Amino acid sequence: MSPAPRHGRGRYDVIVVGAGLSGSLVAKELGDKGWRVLVLEAGTGTLDSWPGHLDALDTFHGALAKVPNSPYRPNAAAPSPDVLDLTGLPSGGYRAHGYFVQQGPLPYATDYLRARGGTVLHWLGLTPRMHPEDFRTRRTYGYGRDWPLGYDDLEPHYRAAERALGVAGNAAEQAAAIGLPFPDGYVYPMHEIPRSYVDDVFAARLDGATVREAPGAPDTTLRVVGTPHARNSTPDRRYDAGRGYRPAGAAGLPNYGERCVGNASCVPICPVQAKYTPLKTQAAWDRRRVRLLTHAVVSRVLADGNGRALGVEYQEYEDPAAPVATTRTAEADVVVLAAHAVENARLLLVSRLAGRSDQVGRNLMDHPVLLGWGLAGHPVGPFRGPASTAGLESFRTGPARRERAPFRI
Repeated sequence: MSPAPRHGRGRYDVIVVGAGLSGSLVAKELGDKGWRVLVLEAGTGTLDSWPGHLDALDTFHGALAKVPNSPYRPNAAAPSPDVLDLTGLPSGGYRAHGYFVQQGPLPYATDYLRARGGTVLHWLGLTPRMHPEDFRTRRTYGYGRDWPLGYDDLEPHYRAAERALGVAGNAAEQAAAIGLPFPDGYVYPMHEIPRSYVDDVFAARLDGATVREAPGAPDTTLRVVGTPHARNSTPDRRYDAGRGYRPAGAAGLPNYGERCVGNASCVPICPVQAKYTPLKTQAAWDRRRVRLLTHAVVSRVLADGNGRALGVEYQEYEDPAAPVATTRTAEADVVVLAAHAVENARLLLVSRLAGRSDQVGRNLMDHPVLLGWGLAGHPVGPFRGPASTAGLESFRTGPARRERAPFRI
């Protein structure tokens, strides 16, 4: 979708800050309902054309460190944090020298991307559902806080998200192995991604084996289970009561992406565009209703004396290498912040909004991950296929959750 003309003049029903996953889906839903939507994106349209995609691939291939942001050229006007911004010190601790000013004992050691499409340009693409137990840990296990809603409340929205992202998976396997409830006859939009050879090797050795986490604890039976993916496989003709699945763009709009062919570079870029990115949703925007403006760094949310949003102030720039910007404003009845947890909090703080709880900018959560390596008895051909196609899900549920957090392998 072309961002021209440049300025966000006039009044809109909604301004969406950020053209990533959430912002793109919100803009599509509201545009389809007839709302006038302005989407402001701080970054450039990195992959909004085939030459742009090829340039990102060339940049990735030439990068010495294949980190998540490596395919995407730096932008001085809208910089992104990078995993390479942190350097460990011989005496302990670290030094931060990037977009973030970090002085605490525990740095934010990951990244996100400020560009059209957002961080989902370099996500892994796995789309597992939460388990019903996750919503009621207080009632079930006596700790934490129960959610104000449950799995059954969210289940229709899971299906809507799986349709929007074009998820490939095996619902029957998810129900049998994990205990996820699905409506009768439900199948994912696309057939599951085939398991890799290394997954089959693990399954042959582990399926049916039992482990005991502590003396006297019940046995846990292991089983290798396929993981749902937001990437193209073969559309399932059984989907939607036999109507099948039509990927985004099938109604005369650009249809991004081939089927997954196993390049294994899902993070940071899929060469054949099989993995879902928000660009696929943007291809299906109602262009009469949804307008995108890139190179627009929102600097403040404008509000009246009662804290009600009136619009935004943003900095419009031309050259990402020389960030000379012009201050502009755009007006709307509603402002949606969809610019990443850190950027959303920053905007609220500088705008002096939502401060009554003193919780804005606190309690940031990330994925805790522990990596392990093992030596196989014969060549298993790792990195043939997507970076992850299956896992051990047995530790997500069950009585052991009284003693520890759930996890998957």
